Amino acid sequence: MDVKKVLVGLFLVGVLGIAVVASGCIGGQQTATPTTVTQKETVTETKPVEQITLKVIGPWSGAELDAFMEVIKAFEAQHPNIKVEYKTYRAEDLSTILPLQFESGDTPADVIAMWGWFIAEMGQKGHLMEFNGVINPDEYVPGILDTVTADGKIYGVPFTAAAKPGFWYRKSFFEKYGLKPPETWDEFVALLEKIKQIPGVKAPIVSGDSVGWPLSDVTEHFILTFGGKDLQLKLINGEVKWEDPQVRSIFEQRLVPLLKAGYFSDPIEWTSAVDLWWKGD
Repeated sequence: MDVKKVLVGLFLVGVLGIAVVASGCIGGQQTATPTTVTQKETVTETKPVEQITLKVIGPWSGAELDAFMEVIKAFEAQHPNIKVEYKTYRAEDLSTILPLQFESGDTPADVIAMWGWFIAEMGQKGHLMEFNGVINPDEYVPGILDTVTADGKIYGVPFTAAAKPGFWYRKSFFEKYGLKPPETWDEFVALLEKIKQIPGVKAPIVSGDSVGWPLSDVTEHFILTFGGKDLQLKLINGEVKWEDPQVRSIFEQRLVPLLKAGYFSDPIEWTSAVDLWWKGD
């Protein structure tokens, strides 16, 4: 059985990259399944069917995990001889664990969800399977496979994509207080001031924290909006420093004034912040 092609079925039912580990830990056992063959008389033969346990690691938990489990159920229904075992690990933790395990020829799973750049790096070192010839790049959004591609070889596929960065707001809250989504910077600042004056509101914008990326998303939002994607990419690639005048001006003219005006809350663990926001607290 071409395990590699079967695995793609799991990926494409659902941008987080997923890679298949070359030194994986797929396990299997032989079971007997009866089949009927017609000759001069009807006889019963047994043909071995390999039972496989596929170990998968991803970052999902809670509602996100519930959604991912539906994908696993659909995959197992299509491939009854494959049992999927899922474990949750943070990418931040895996980034220090996996390189050492890969170098020793060991791995905690067969399919692992990680950052695109990490997948490409591990692929270049020979630790991951290639997807060239297995998937059709033309079926994907242009550029989405770039981060998991190195030297023309594709080492991962996207499973999830997110529309970010930006600000979420509760429609019911806006309707209750007669607020409208802003279309300009001045309208945005004026909106924040209106929200701040509403009794019971501690701060117009909640600051998610605990794992690092929620606050970096806010920073990226301002850089992309006022500096453009080219500036963002140059920062990522190290071609522009954070001290660069263009970057500093975005902080000084946009972010810092909002912080001084008290429009951002004190940092709070981001999942707790989402729960409070959803409940209207």
